[in-house]
Amino acid sequence: MDEEALARLDEAPYTALDALTPLRGPKVQSAFTPHLFTCSDGRNYWVKRGAQQGLVAELVSGRLAALSSAGPEAAIVKVEPESLTESGLPADYEGVRVGILDVRDAVNGKDLQSVSLAAVDPKTISDADRARVVAFQTWIGANDSQVLIDLANGRLWSIDHGDVFGALSGAPDPQVVVTNVPGLPHDHGCNPDLVADAVAGIESLDDDAILASVARVPDEAGWQADPARRLAIARWLSSRRDQLREVMKKWQ
Repeated sequence: MDEEALARLDEAPYTALDALTPLRGPKVQSAFTPHLFTCSDGRNYWVKRGAQQGLVAELVSGRLAALSSAGPEAAIVKVEPESLTESGLPADYEGVRVGILDVRDAVNGKDLQSVSLAAVDPKTISDADRARVVAFQTWIGANDSQVLIDLANGRLWSIDHGDVFGALSGAPDPQVVVTNVPGLPHDHGCNPDLVADAVAGIESLDDDAILASVARVPDEAGWQADPARRLAIARWLSSRRDQLREVMKKWQ
């Protein structure tokens, strides 16, 4: 991975969806509360106007989560003033933002009370998904780690990746990240075969795939996406990918 390789990828302009119709906000507010929009591809995305470590963190993590089947895909979304008309949203939603594909009827694991649940039944939650999420969140060093749960079929996804890539030099070795979900045991999904499959999915993302994930990104206010930082993110992810198999042996 080098500056020239990233520059070649960046020669092609990034593609962006247009936010068309604002639908609703989340049931629970957050630091960078997203809003659900129907976008120009006909699908619904939770559009975020900011992130702790820049919108580049959400976009890159979302791209990689989708590639590793650990989370919904992310897209660049352009919000024009006309799509905010009569929405009640603040004007700073306008601009080039990040959208996370909506998973219909799913709920954030920390917001179970919003659907009148105190805890999940472990037997109803996919253990293979849990293994994938733990491996993925360990790889990206997820802070404030969160998961999305489809209570109808037990699917689990990693979401809300705005607080990653904060320290890229001199950072400690990866530590296992197991997001707490009320009712779900710490070792749910900690099966050697499932963990091996989850790690293999991340190991299949070679350096070219990682470099592509940080390329073709807006370099605008709020993104923290200058080429040097994006290249540092790619190199950091490559190094952690190569450590992941040994690190995941510590989950028990």
